[in-house]
Parts: sequence; structure tokens; C-alpha cells
Amino acid sequence: MDKSANNILSSFCYFSVFFAPFIFPLIVWILASGDTSRHAGKALLYHILPIIFFIVSGLILSAYSYDHNNITLTIGLITGFLTFYYIIKNLYLGIKLLFA
Repeated sequence: MDKSANNILSSFCYFSVFFAPFIFPLIVWILASGDTSRHAGKALLYHILPIIFFIVSGLILSAYSYDHNNITLTIGLITGFLTFYYIIKNLYLGIKLLFA
């Protein structure tokens, strides 16, 4: 494939956060080579990180009782901001590759 096709496929890996967050980058990561495989691996990592944040925050919140409202709100806000950050990062990297 030529460079523009690789860039389009790599950008779709980042954009797949909206339509196939795990399966599309995983397939491209396994089947592609070079920069496309590297971008697919990064996209897969950026899609998995918010899930890990939710699991870790759930474990932290389960350790505390419901009497600690400030901790619950703080952990929820941090998790929400990190998830939003990685969605915006995926969009930025996808657009950057699409127009490169």
C-alpha cells in the first residue's frame, strides 16, 4: 500500500473509538506492518486505557463506604476527565494522520 492508504487506515484506527473501539485496531495491528501497525497498537492502547481507569476507580470506590462523597466525586471527575482526554487525543491523532 502507498503512504496515503496507510495514513487513512491508521487514522481510522484512531477514529474507531466511536464505532469499533477494540476489534478494528486489533485486526489492523495483527495484519498490518510498519507504521500502520504501530499506530494501530497505540490506538488500541488509547481505547483500552479509559476502561482500565473505570475498573481501577471502581475498585478504589468499593474500598470506601458511601459516607465519603468527596472521594466519590473526585475519583469520578478524574476518571471522566481522563476518558475525555483520550477521546480527544484519538481525534487529534486521527485528524493529524488523515491530513499528513
